[in-house]
Amino acid sequence: MTALASALRATGKCVCIISAFEGLGISGLVSQGDPNLDGYELYRVADPPSRLLEMMVGANRLLRRLASGRSRALATTKEGTGLNVPSGESRPSLRSWVFAVLHLIDDKKRWAFRALRKMVSMTRPAVIIVSGPPMSTVLAATLAGRMLRCPVIVDLRDPICDECEHAALSDGVQVPWGRRALERYVLRHAARVITTSHTLRERLRSRYPAMKDRIECIQNGFDQVPQVKRAGTGNKLIMIYAGTLYLNRNPFPFFEALDWLLENPDVDPFSVEVLFVGDCKHYGGVALSDWLANRPSGRVVMIQGAVGAPELGSLYERATLLLNFAEGQPMQVPAKTFELLALGREMLVLCEPTSDTAAVVEGIEGVSCVASGETVRLRELLRDIYVRHVQLGTLRAPNLAEIQQHSRSAQNAQFLAKIETTIRSVE
Repeated sequence: MTALASALRATGKCVCIISAFEGLGISGLVSQGDPNLDGYELYRVADPPSRLLEMMVGANRLLRRLASGRSRALATTKEGTGLNVPSGESRPSLRSWVFAVLHLIDDKKRWAFRALRKMVSMTRPAVIIVSGPPMSTVLAATLAGRMLRCPVIVDLRDPICDECEHAALSDGVQVPWGRRALERYVLRHAARVITTSHTLRERLRSRYPAMKDRIECIQNGFDQVPQVKRAGTGNKLIMIYAGTLYLNRNPFPFFEALDWLLENPDVDPFSVEVLFVGDCKHYGGVALSDWLANRPSGRVVMIQGAVGAPELGSLYERATLLLNFAEGQPMQVPAKTFELLALGREMLVLCEPTSDTAAVVEGIEGVSCVASGETVRLRELLRDIYVRHVQLGTLRAPNLAEIQQHSRSAQNAQFLAKIETTIRSVE
């Protein structure tokens, strides 16, 4: 949304921003000299911590201490009697029900309705643009649009309810129904819904066929100027992954395929380097360094903590192959996917073949896409990459013409066109 706001300002539009501006010290309409905020009308809506939530947490701790003391006393009373004390059936506790209500939709409802009051107190805007998550903010903006009688464009970075279809609190209280009700309301009253995922767009269109013409997809993009393709490899295969290993981004199948490659007698391990940078020392509770110990891959893989942008840029300069783990998110394309496309290096993307990430990179020169469970194909890809990078000294990389459609400027141009169309439709 920051890039879109900048693009709107560049067209001469008056852009009002309502935000908590966490950590920026903004008061009223004063930007405190931050050049990134110059030229906007800024409205800060504070987001203080919930006193009710603090009271609930304190009360819960007290009840736990009391319950723990009672359990110890009961155990002492029953000791030596030979009686079994039934534990009772597991059922949702009062605490879990209260937290289900407090976190219905999300935990930003209080801030969202403060923002709602601010929106309806302002001069009627030509259009309201809101991004979610948080999804309670989407609800507030939709309500404000109805009260002000102006169109609302909802920018969905994530699904409203698909990500929690099976979600439950730890004590078994089901909460997705609140998100589903929100989705129905927003889809029926938003002038336009923009998703960043083609799959999510199609799912929403199938659920709400009457609104399908108002549901569209504009993906994320890269902000930097694309780099020129690297000329050669220096007969090295240098692989870099920078980021976080979370969700289903399992690196171990890749390491196993790397073991297989290094065990080939005609592969020179001294020509292969693999660097994992960022929050990636552990996956699934397993330390990568422990798992790699005494394995062929352990001799070429280095694990490093987070680094600053200049140092990361230097690491990317050395790389001949960029790794992207994107499994477990079929309807979301990691922002890193677009950033890596612009670095002028070859890419290996691990994702499901039916995912939106695969759809983005499909057919782009220099990008190989494979699921980690496709063991044979993953091995073959690594072997092919090794031959080209080490033995032939060449690499493939996306060309500028292919990736230009994935630039932020191209995506913003689409979004600006949708905004203009939405405004004209209500004039």
